[in-house]
Amino acid sequence: MSFLSQLFFVLFPYICLAVMIAGHFYRYFFNPGGWNARSSEIFENRRLKIGSLLFHYGIILAFFGHFFGLLTPDALVSGLGIPDEVHMAFAKHTGRAFLILVLAGLPILIHRRLKDPRVAATSRPADILVLLLILASALLAAIQLFILQHNVLETVAPWIRSIVIFNPQPELMDKAPFILKLHVVIGFIIFALYPFTRLVHIASVPVVYLTRPFIIFRRRDDCSS
Repeated sequence: MSFLSQLFFVLFPYICLAVMIAGHFYRYFFNPGGWNARSSEIFENRRLKIGSLLFHYGIILAFFGHFFGLLTPDALVSGLGIPDEVHMAFAKHTGRAFLILVLAGLPILIHRRLKDPRVAATSRPADILVLLLILASALLAAIQLFILQHNVLETVAPWIRSIVIFNPQPELMDKAPFILKLHVVIGFIIFALYPFTRLVHIASVPVVYLTRPFIIFRRRDDCSS
């Protein structure tokens, strides 16, 4: 087993995940005022509506697709009577659909952030870097899904499960193409960076909205009476 394999597929994922967890604690306890999306909607709204809608739908669906597709044990899939060919075909076609949404919306957001003077003035380098990394990751995914079509159920899926259960098996990634390995590495870099950018709002799911009391609005003529 090579040193690079140990570095990128054993040590590196755990380092990135540790930085991600520590970053959340740091932002929450030491910089709570910065825990937000730092929305730039007031500066330019037209392109944001289009790009944000496409990007958010695509990236959220892609995240859950990765989560369930890669972490679901083979025994469970087989127990449900789903053949590997069907599982892989479903993952490929849904992945393509989600990827198209991401690649349709993300360039709009990047162009808006870089070219609109007021939006660019409120952007931090880390925010732009994360967007560019997501774009690079999406382009690598496009090569995988439309050209290489490597069976990730034999390499990436069992490897990522081995990372989750703290029994890393980097040798599983030896057969994966370089494009896919780079896609995985960039993904973990994004995990490590996102607590320190505007993407930290991902961790703020508004669960309290389900239990908070209703806000009562009255018309002006009701208040005057």
